[in-house]
This record gives sequence, C-alpha cells and structure tokens, in this order.
Amino acid sequence: MISTIAIRALANEGRLQILEWLKNPTYEDLVQAGLARPKRIEKRTFYKRDRARIKQIKKAILAKV
Repeated sequence: MISTIAIRALANEGRLQILEWLKNPTYEDLVQAGLARPKRIEKRTFYKRDRARIKQIKKAILAKV
C-alpha cells in the first residue's frame, strides 16, 4: 500500500523534477555551479554537496528578495 505521505510528496511538481533529474543526473552542472565537489576514488567519482557555497548562494538569493 502506498502511504499518503508518498502521494503528497509526489504531488509536488518540484519533487517530481528532482526525481526525474536523479534518473539521469548531470553532476558536471552541479560542479560547475559550485554546488558539489567531486572526489575521484579509483575508477569512480563521488560527489559531495558544497555546503559553504550553497549557504552563500542562499544568502545572496535572500538578500535579493
């Protein structure tokens, strides 16, 4: 059975867009934007959010609102 929480979550257009992006992410876009930092380990690349940069961007957006 599908929970009502899941149905409400999927009713949000923004969340659906995020789920769609997660199917075929382009991490290069996040790195170029400064939102993520890549770390190469052997043949794989792992990405971590750049929390300081995200905080800086949020602060700049809020200053404009």
